[in-house]
Amino acid sequence: MHRRKRFLLFFIIQGIFLMGANFAHAVTPAFFMDLGLEDFMFGVALGSMLVVNFCVSPFWGRMIDYLSSKTALLIGSLGYALGQSFFMMSTTQNEIIAARMFTGIFAAASFVAILTYIVNNSKDDKERAYNMTISATLSSVCSSFGFLVGGLLGEISIRTAITAQVITIAICGILFFIIGENDAKIDIKEVKITEVLKASNPLSAFLSSKKFMSITLFALFLVVVFQSIGNTAFDQSFNYYLRNQFHFSTGYNGVIRGAMGIITLLVNGTITLWIINRTDMRRSIVWVFAVISAGLILVVSTAENPMPFVAANTLVFACIAITQPLIQNMAANSAAGENSNLIMGFVNSMRALGGIIGAFMAGLLYDIMPIYPFVLGLFAFIFAGMFSLVYYRRIRVE
Repeated sequence: MHRRKRFLLFFIIQGIFLMGANFAHAVTPAFFMDLGLEDFMFGVALGSMLVVNFCVSPFWGRMIDYLSSKTALLIGSLGYALGQSFFMMSTTQNEIIAARMFTGIFAAASFVAILTYIVNNSKDDKERAYNMTISATLSSVCSSFGFLVGGLLGEISIRTAITAQVITIAICGILFFIIGENDAKIDIKEVKITEVLKASNPLSAFLSSKKFMSITLFALFLVVVFQSIGNTAFDQSFNYYLRNQFHFSTGYNGVIRGAMGIITLLVNGTITLWIINRTDMRRSIVWVFAVISAGLILVVSTAENPMPFVAANTLVFACIAITQPLIQNMAANSAAGENSNLIMGFVNSMRALGGIIGAFMAGLLYDIMPIYPFVLGLFAFIFAGMFSLVYYRRIRVE
């Protein structure tokens, strides 16, 4: 099979996989409330999964050298599906946390393998950049449409949505394995457990930072952390808030997120490209963070009025969509030289760390007062804007 045709099939399967992975998100708030769980569980459940994901991602990155990306996608997808089956059958807080942690092990394999497959099977840097752009776009758009489909399925029943997720993810794993090329670099017979464990240290990116760290890069890394905290706190709380406070149905919840997916596609195809091509993105992102902060002030002030609240959150969502590719480009531009891989690895670790902090804090703050996670997001984006300004001023004089 020709490489481009194989990649086309790969991206189609990836899009379906990403949709399926988000079917349960639209019904999770209703699921937790039907079980009578504490409000903080939406943050704790996600945070538990992200912690495990963070810890095992380096392990899967190393094991793919022996297994190949397509085999890791098969294992990861089947394990992910099994974990969601456990999640659907859970009835207590401890069972849900255990199910999410189990899922985190295999979700990490799936998402790491998607990236390694693209990197390993693209013929050159230009094709790799093109394929990575397609993958990133699919991640944003298909995730939102998966949320929409999951919400509509949730109108039938919560179990229907999660069952559809399990089946979709499992089938995609099998299809990944069938159409994928074997990109293993080392024969599995040569695997050395001690070397794998050493390379799988999740703290390795932090330990290696002393090789490249500077005040300028430190400011950029803080931008990444605070943007991730704010994004996670906002994204998770918005979904739960609509169900818990306004009693929106899963279908209505899904329609709103589907509309946000379309907005993300339009914004990234117009405003984001204009900022990258026509402005100094390092300066422009400061203003984007300012708009997000202003939008979150509107969110907090309209917390009791559904339509203004949704409108304000849509503005915030659109602007957050702009910051993600800007930060990615800023990090890539700052990662030139011999330490480029280390720097990009550190950026990914910072993003994961911010997601963990944002998830746990959002859940705990929501339990105190439902609007507090949005206040957390406000302060996180204010700090992200402040450190992006520090980064811009320092980079100009270097």
